[in-house]
Order: sequence, then structure tokens, then C-alpha cells
Amino acid sequence: IEVTAVWTPWLEADKKEWTASIGQDLLPWDDIDVNLRPEFVERTRGEVTREMLAKELSSLMVFDFLTNNYGRWSKRPEQFGESLSFATNRLVSRHQDKVFPTRRSRRVRDRAKLVERYNPRELFALSAIRAGVLDEALFPQPNRYDRRRLSAFWAQRDALLIRIEQLRTEHGDRVFFDEPAE
Repeated sequence: IEVTAVWTPWLEADKKEWTASIGQDLLPWDDIDVNLRPEFVERTRGEVTREMLAKELSSLMVFDFLTNNYGRWSKRPEQFGESLSFATNRLVSRHQDKVFPTRRSRRVRDRAKLVERYNPRELFALSAIRAGVLDEALFPQPNRYDRRRLSAFWAQRDALLIRIEQLRTEHGDRVFFDEPAE
């Protein structure tokens, strides 16, 4: 996730083309470890598409923004990928120990700006959730510190909804991934 040059083009609102080989997109990984890209391509056997990864990354970034997860990204190349790995053709998120701080993180906010595409079902869910039910699920017996954490969460949620609406004004419904036909 730390090598944003790989995935930020996938999350641009105006991204149209999903068919080219994902291996080319991963070339910046070679600067970190020349074995990383070939191993990834071989392990996924062409079953993982840009669109699949883009949707998962978008959801992950939404989670990180809502929870103020400032610990997702390493600053040291030798630690890249430690909090986000890949198994059975899916992203696997690890190390969630930096979630729900009491104040909003500028780093988290700046990283969230890299995302311009979202799952429409997530937007619906974000719009529908209400404080009473979710607050109790997250912190069943909140103390003063937990209430501050919840306040930060709700501020993040409101900021994300505003951001998505601003992007929609600029780009229309291209800010949403297409939903599969049911």
C-alpha cells in the first residue's frame, strides 16, 4: 500500500480501462524488491484484476479514514507491506492497533484524498448508520475517552460523506464502482 504509484490510478474517478495486465502496474515494486512483482503475478495466476484490488483498496482506505488508522503505512521500505498482505487472492489487513484515536489525523486525511472511487453499497451503509446502534457495538460501556473516540469517528464519517458528495458533483457517478448485475 505504501507504493501509491501502483494503485492510485485505479482509484481515480475517471478510470475507465481495467483490462491491461496488472503486472505492468506493479513495476514500481521492483524498486523495493525485484522478486515481489513476479511472485505476486505467479501466485495470483492472472485471477486478480485491477478492479478487484481497486475495490478492496478503496474499502480499506474508507476503513482507515473512519477509524483514523494512522498506523497502516510504514515509512521504512524494509517494512512495507507488513500491515497489509495478500492471501487467497484477497487483501489481508493486519495490525489494527492504531485505530480510534481521539483526534483526527492529518496523515489519514491526506491519504484518503488519494481515493476518488467508492463502493456504492458502502456509501449507502455510511449514510444509514446511526450513532446509538453503532456506538454501543463499538464501545458497549464507553468511558469519557471512548466517547471522544466515537466523536472523532462520527466527524470522520461526516467528512467522508461530504468528500464523496463533492467528488460526485465534479465527476458524477463515476466515483462509484459498477455493481455486478444481480
